[in-house]
Amino acid sequence: MGYVIKPIECHGGCLGCYEKAAREAGFSPKFDLGAVLSTLDASMALDKDNSWHSPTLHGGEPLSLPIEYIEAILERIFVKYGKSGIQTSGAQITAKHIELFDRYKTHVGVSIDGDRAETNAGRWNAPGFDAAKMTERTLGAMRRMHEAGVRLSAIVLLRRYNAGTPALRQDLVRFGLRLRDEFGVTSARFNPVIGFDRRTVEQEELDNASLADVFKRLAVRAIAEEIDWRPVRDFIGAMNGKPNLCELTECDPWHSEAEMPILGDGSIGVCLKGGGGIDGVATLRTEQKSRARYEALAQVKQADGGCAGCYWLPYCKGGCPGAGIGGEWRKRTRFCEAYKETFGFLSVLDIFTRGAGPVQAATHGDREHGDSDDPAWRAKHPEWKGGAK
Repeated sequence: MGYVIKPIECHGGCLGCYEKAAREAGFSPKFDLGAVLSTLDASMALDKDNSWHSPTLHGGEPLSLPIEYIEAILERIFVKYGKSGIQTSGAQITAKHIELFDRYKTHVGVSIDGDRAETNAGRWNAPGFDAAKMTERTLGAMRRMHEAGVRLSAIVLLRRYNAGTPALRQDLVRFGLRLRDEFGVTSARFNPVIGFDRRTVEQEELDNASLADVFKRLAVRAIAEEIDWRPVRDFIGAMNGKPNLCELTECDPWHSEAEMPILGDGSIGVCLKGGGGIDGVATLRTEQKSRARYEALAQVKQADGGCAGCYWLPYCKGGCPGAGIGGEWRKRTRFCEAYKETFGFLSVLDIFTRGAGPVQAATHGDREHGDSDDPAWRAKHPEWKGGAK
């Protein structure tokens, strides 16, 4: 379960933001602190044994909220879980914010795509922002937080600016190591940008070959040095039956579970990346989860956007609905070839993960007439009509 408090507001102007349409359409609700706290309290009360992920203050840019709002939210989460979390670009962090993060044991996730202006060209695209200055402000804030003992992680968006060439992809590995060595970032997530409009697709989105190369470069270093770089660990987890990434699970875009946004008016929505909200309307959550997408993907031919006969379907589940081919969430991810290549690369390495044993190498890979040969998986998926018995 993953509740996030979701102010949509942000002034950065990133093209690849999956909330941009909702923000620009003007349909995102205004932030009402009382309504948000009421829903947050009710949601946390459902977690009787504190076994869920603690809620995170997300965005948009959560630092666009008044600091007293931020404190009220972090305090409420801290009282329940003894910790709190926030995801931010980091450029607006002040000494007062750092005091709050220390007081409420806040894990700060920083969104940054590199340590040079060129690699951060996809961020802060609004008029009046300078990528070089904003990059230095974010790095400076990370340095101060690290010195203050605040726990940090990072989300890096993979796009042409920081991963479009082999040289940039190798430099990205260097940047990941700098995050670890200089700022204590031992966990980082490298997510491909999903273009929700033609301009973003043409200017920023990576092709499958480039994305696969990024993943493989990250995998080699992450495995060699036992660094928690995602999605490397997520791919390995999926192959061992322990998926940790929402893109590798059966996400219903109208009933998303990995991200359940508490919107500004206190209503509970869905992940705006997954297909519900990319038209500019922050969609509310349905009561029941549906497996319709995955039942269909298992039967629709790959040539028609499905996954029929794909060996990797049990592990990738067709990928994020928001990245569906042609912008259609019912179809498999358009990063399919990169995922297949990464899974194959990792399986051939026969990696041993923590206590999970070896990952089984896939010698027959993807084939139109076959599927997973795992009897247990086949028993759980009776809708599968494919071949291998």
